[in-house]
Amino acid sequence: PLHLYLDNWHNSARVRILRVELLTEEGGASKVVALDDGHVGVASKDETRGNIFVVVPPQGQLTLEQPYTARFWLEVDGNYTAQWVLGAHRKGLADHVYCALRQNRTLLPGSSHRGSLVLGVAPPGQLRRAFLHYLERERPHRTRQVLHYNSWYDLGTGGPYGAGDALAALEQVQSELRSRGAGLDAILLDDGWDDPDKGPWEAHDGFSRQGLGALERRTAELGVGLGVWFSPWGGYHEPRQRRLAAARRAGLKVREEVQPRVPATHGGDGACTKDSPCGVGEGDCDKDEDCAGSLACFQTELGTSPPGVDASAVADRTADFCFDPGVHAAFLGLGEPGYYAFFREVVVRWLRAGAALLKLDGLGNPAGQQFTSAEDFDAATSLIAELRRVSPDVFINLSTGTWASPFWLLSADTIWRRGHDHYFHGEGPARERWATYRDAMVYEQVVQKAPLFPLSSLMIHGVIFARDAWDLNRPEGSGDGESGVPFRHEVRSAFGSGTMLQELYVTPALLSSENWDDIAQAARWARTAELTLADVHWFGGNPGDGSVYGWAAWRDAEGEGAAAHAVLTVRNPSGRAQTIGLDAAKVFELPSHARHSLELRAPFEDQGLQELLLTPGAEVPLRLEPFDVLVFESSTQSSGRPKSGQSPMGLWVVAATVLLALGMPAALRRWSSRAAGETHLSGAAPVSVEELRRRRLAALDRGARPAPVAGGTAR
Repeated sequence: PLHLYLDNWHNSARVRILRVELLTEEGGASKVVALDDGHVGVASKDETRGNIFVVVPPQGQLTLEQPYTARFWLEVDGNYTAQWVLGAHRKGLADHVYCALRQNRTLLPGSSHRGSLVLGVAPPGQLRRAFLHYLERERPHRTRQVLHYNSWYDLGTGGPYGAGDALAALEQVQSELRSRGAGLDAILLDDGWDDPDKGPWEAHDGFSRQGLGALERRTAELGVGLGVWFSPWGGYHEPRQRRLAAARRAGLKVREEVQPRVPATHGGDGACTKDSPCGVGEGDCDKDEDCAGSLACFQTELGTSPPGVDASAVADRTADFCFDPGVHAAFLGLGEPGYYAFFREVVVRWLRAGAALLKLDGLGNPAGQQFTSAEDFDAATSLIAELRRVSPDVFINLSTGTWASPFWLLSADTIWRRGHDHYFHGEGPARERWATYRDAMVYEQVVQKAPLFPLSSLMIHGVIFARDAWDLNRPEGSGDGESGVPFRHEVRSAFGSGTMLQELYVTPALLSSENWDDIAQAARWARTAELTLADVHWFGGNPGDGSVYGWAAWRDAEGEGAAAHAVLTVRNPSGRAQTIGLDAAKVFELPSHARHSLELRAPFEDQGLQELLLTPGAEVPLRLEPFDVLVFESSTQSSGRPKSGQSPMGLWVVAATVLLALGMPAALRRWSSRAAGETHLSGAAPVSVEELRRRRLAALDRGARPAPVAGGTAR
């Protein structure tokens, strides 16, 4: 099959694709050789559905020797526009593949830009797994689990908290987990550790040298890494405005708002009401409905100005003003050399003090990806490369500002799934609806849009039971007739999803002994299955419409006499019982040599169904009660973490060296054809994985920008 991707580069109209045909030229006439799969897609700046088309020829295979033309039927902003054709190469050029990467940048004199291209082959039916192995070899670190406590929702939640608060939480969480045979890998200090009015990115008095030192010493004693949150673009809401003010005072260039600010006017307390709403820059408002139309009320206690408004002349520093939330706010851009150097030095100080986990929350422009300059994204990857040279083992999680491109993982360990931190969707108790929302975002934003993205490398906001998490700060489900164990379901689905960034947003005092049992038990199990979970992929339907869904992972045997290992997690997001048919070959995406029956057992003794036998080529019905979460794994596996340099992909190694020279496409075709005939491929290139990672870090090193000279180059 051929995968065609259409991107509306202009972002000025909504483009709807109605039909796709693939044609060849025979005897001077066009002949349709393949049709689309009936999928209707949309390409626009407001894209909500995929625009990838699978075109399947009715007979045989498409060949590289034959030029093709793709013909689209389009509808632009509701108007039918007849046909749009991607022109075929003229004969004689069939051995050439042309690739283009759109650039939104200015090439300055003396500067250069480099692009890269990866070509690969995969065994039949193993594209995703082969691509995953490529990522595992190229990324700075193999897939690795980090179980950690995150202070968000528990301490501060955007407000200040102290090192003593973090230390107390660490002691409680680690004590509960250690007593149950588990333990934290890290504690992450989320938003609230810095003083937005200083620096920026300078710790407030609650993190004095003495207090932070005590926390650092205790984490070292417990064998727990210290993590810290930063927001490259400056954070969110009022604290960002304060950090921007601090940056201006420090002489750092700020990416200012793109339109002149409206001078603020203050009408006195209660001047803005629902019956007499205020306009842009008018105050004082209490809530959004006090503002006209779609305007919102900017809440502040420190006299900062909302986007599009200049409140510097207003004496009342507690005044709240109406503003247009659609106005692009000012922010800090890593593409600014001065801020880049400043931010790099701040983060490097934390790394040299022992920080093992970084959460970089806010890359590019807060207004969205389409408004972000290429320089800001390039600066982000350059920054990460520099940080890894200082601390090669640091775990880097990229949050807001990313999208589901697997190539982020050539720099970072994990990226954000997108959507709200937590929200609710579907049926049942709040926890069930939260889990449904969490997983529906993964399905919509990642599974549907980027099928080759490894789900194990997502940040999903896994487990939440904390004081500041609305509707997730209390026990529930006992006696409601729907689900008696919603927290257990949340925990097992989070760990069963295979995510390596295992987040615990918890207030220790709120959790019962049973809650701690659930977390520790799931964490212990996931750690034994770490190698296999690197392969985790989606099966089933969309949680958002109530369909049964889940995650499956399979790892081949590591040597003679060893056994393969499989993990299966299934969830029913509905308040009614449902049945799903499971074919082992399809669910686990088994290669041809491994298509045998799988005997699966539950790793949790309290699970109702303890055994499951799946057979390739036959659908086995599995019934799930309302909100059921069932976890299974094959009974034989190797345990423990991998040795240094070992890939989680077992024997699934596909390696080829391609010389970019005349005749390369034909040679590649011969290699691909020969490989496709094999039933099992093994044997890596004679270069260690660690050496490949070292080369990758070297490739990321862009070095200092050359001094401006006449002309520029691109390669």
